[in-house]
Amino acid sequence: MYLFKMVNSHIKAIKDSLELIKITDKSFKTSLSQRFMTLLEDYNKRKNRYSNSFHLLRTIMTVGSLIVPAVLSVQYTQGNVTETSATMSNEVYWIVWTLSLFVTISNGLLTLLKMDRKYYVLNTTFEHLLSEGWQYIGLTGNYSGSHTPGTSPSHENQYPYFFHMIERIRMKQVEEEYYRTNEQTQNNSDKSELDPKTPFRTNIKKQKVSDESSSYEVNGTTEDQKKYKNQTESSTTGNTHESV
Repeated sequence: MYLFKMVNSHIKAIKDSLELIKITDKSFKTSLSQRFMTLLEDYNKRKNRYSNSFHLLRTIMTVGSLIVPAVLSVQYTQGNVTETSATMSNEVYWIVWTLSLFVTISNGLLTLLKMDRKYYVLNTTFEHLLSEGWQYIGLTGNYSGSHTPGTSPSHENQYPYFFHMIERIRMKQVEEEYYRTNEQTQNNSDKSELDPKTPFRTNIKKQKVSDESSSYEVNGTTEDQKKYKNQTESSTTGNTHESV
């Protein structure tokens, strides 16, 4: 319960901090409250629900698997079979049967609903969103101006990168939970693909392409000249040998 209250206080602190940041475009603030905060609250509810179920079922499986052998060993402690021991044996039988049934059901639910995987994925995604939110509020980490060199970082010019990262985190969680739609792209992705397309990045890519093409042309010309020179020398040498 204390942990849940602490997490709720983190969400409230982020919400209050986002209301205080200076952004002239009102649509940015609206999308932050309606998308980012909605995602945080939704993930908070889901992770709490799965955390409670996961810990409950795991506790039943662990405790039940320890109690069943212990109860079975008690069943055959007495050598003489009396009416009392027979009654006790019958009770122990039903206790063991009930515990075994609970352990089997708990294991089946964990496997069928993939609660262990969802528990880890949802908690990791929630903490990742919290970290990205605080980095954006403090203009640190990914939002300290590394995407916009030469420009002082602000919440307004870092907003596209922040929102792009939030959607990538969301889609990664969806693919982990349901179905991976573009596995090849994800395996071949690099750090540059995490950034949205901007005029600045487009100009840099064009400049790189032009530099590579010019370098290729220069190298190609040099190689052609070398080939032509070698062919000329070989033909001259052949003619000299024939004349001799």
